Formats: sequence, C-alpha cells, structure tokens
Amino acid sequence: MRWDDTSEFTLVEPGNYVVRVDEACVGQSSAGKVVLHCHFRVVGTPFDGTLIKKSLPNWLVCVLAKALKMEPTVNADGKCFYELDARDIVGQLFHVTISHREYQGKQYNELGRDFVIAETAPTGEDIPF
Repeated sequence: MRWDDTSEFTLVEPGNYVVRVDEACVGQSSAGKVVLHCHFRVVGTPFDGTLIKKSLPNWLVCVLAKALKMEPTVNADGKCFYELDARDIVGQLFHVTISHREYQGKQYNELGRDFVIAETAPTGEDIPF
C-alpha cells in the first residue's frame, strides 16, 4: 500500500456516496498514534473508481466497527475497544458523505463520520448525478 503516492487524485463533488474499501493496513500517524490506513474507491457514480485515501484514527475505527455491528472487547481496566483486523473490511461497501477540506492551500476529499454499511452499489436511477 503506497500511502504517500498522490499520482491518482480526483476531487469529487461533495455529496453522499457508496465507497468500497480496496486496501487497509494498520499504521502510525505523524503524531505516533496507531491508525488504520485505508484506500477507498467511489462506486457507482460518475466518479466511479476514484481513490480516496484516509487514515482512520481510533475513534473513527470505532465508528466503522459499530457500522459492521462488531462487539467491543473490554480490557482489564473496564475500557471498551474494537479488535478490527484490517483484512476484515477489505471489499466492504459503505454509504458515506464526502466533502472537501483545505490543507496547505489545496482542496482534498474528506470522508464524513457517517459510515453505514451498503448492501449493494448504486446503479442507474440510484446514482445521484
């Protein structure tokens, strides 16, 4: 998984989309925290196949795990966490809102916090454009 490769970038229109997890691996943020690096692909719109890379911090991994209806694990301190194997989400479809964010003067695609499992990809009249 080439996380730093920016050769394949397209800014999509803000809106609601179905995305598929193409690749996922556990990694580390620039701050040294454990994150889940994911490559998402937009499915079933004029932006079909567009790559969106996202590092999911722990709180967003919890959102993803809840969307997958996973049961949390409780550690000895009584704190809940999710044991999400990156391989478990590859191929999974999610409904998600995509917006834009600016970073260092450039616009980027931003995935919302609203991950909901999608049973199928949109087709025909279901495509929002």
